[in-house]
Parts: sequence; C-alpha cells; structure tokens
Amino acid sequence: MPRSFCIVLPMVAHASVQSFFASADVYVSLHRGEGLGLGLMESMAIGKPVIATGWSGNMSFMDHTCSCPVRYRRAPLDGNHPFYKPDFNVKEAFWAEPIVDDAAAWMAKLHTDPALRERIGAAGRARVALYQEEAWGRRWIDEIAALYEARKFLPPAPGKLSS
Repeated sequence: MPRSFCIVLPMVAHASVQSFFASADVYVSLHRGEGLGLGLMESMAIGKPVIATGWSGNMSFMDHTCSCPVRYRRAPLDGNHPFYKPDFNVKEAFWAEPIVDDAAAWMAKLHTDPALRERIGAAGRARVALYQEEAWGRRWIDEIAALYEARKFLPPAPGKLSS
C-alpha cells in the first residue's frame, strides 16, 4: 500500500493560498475521502486542471469532462480516531485508496499536452461557476430539511447519537 503524504501550509492569508494555487500547473489530490474539496474547487475556479481521486464530496462538481478523476480501490477503514474504528461505522464503510498509476498517467498526459491542460482547465472553471450558481440558489436547504424530517422514520442505531 502506498504511503500517504501531503504538503501542509502554515496558517497563511487566503490570498497567499490563492497565489500558491495560481503558481501551479496542475492541482493533485490523491485522497481517501475528501469531503467538500475546497482546494480542488478553488483551483478549478482559476482554470487549473485538477487530478483527484474520483470519490467523495469532490465528485459533486468533478467528472471526466472537467477534471482528471483517478480510479480507486475500496479499502477498509483504519486509523487512530474513534470515527475510523469498526465499532463506530457500518461494515460497508470504506476508504477510497487511489490508484497511483492513474494519477501518474494523468500527470504525464497533462505535461505533454498543453492543449488538453487548457481545455480541462477551462471546463473546470465553467463547471465550478455553475456549481456556485446552483449553491446560491439554495435548493440544498430544502434537501437538508427533508433529511431532517425523515430522521424520525429511521430506527435507532446502537452507539450513535439519538435525536
């Protein structure tokens, strides 16, 4: 199994982070479960192509037309935090272990094909602009309200917080 690594930026102003993203040719995020994917989104918004694990919250604004999704293998959850322990999660919970060879292939392709880099960057910028417009429409609030109302129909789960 490949080792995980990341670049950790010290606490810096948002403008400095944006400058860092702008200085890159491509943004790469080989994650096991991203959540929202703000760095991906911000990079796409300024027209940078992104290479990222094709799993988790980032897939709400990423697909093969506007980014470079990396395939993954399902891997069991493990870790020191209680949220990652088997007794906290359902058996079906898993990490998405990115296939590093996919990411390397994308990196090589984008390195040798500037026109593809430009096309994916432009498509990503357009997709994030649409995603932001959809978010401003606040339709997601209705979905959250429906989920909240539906909770009363769910059976209690042992060991979980109750309502």
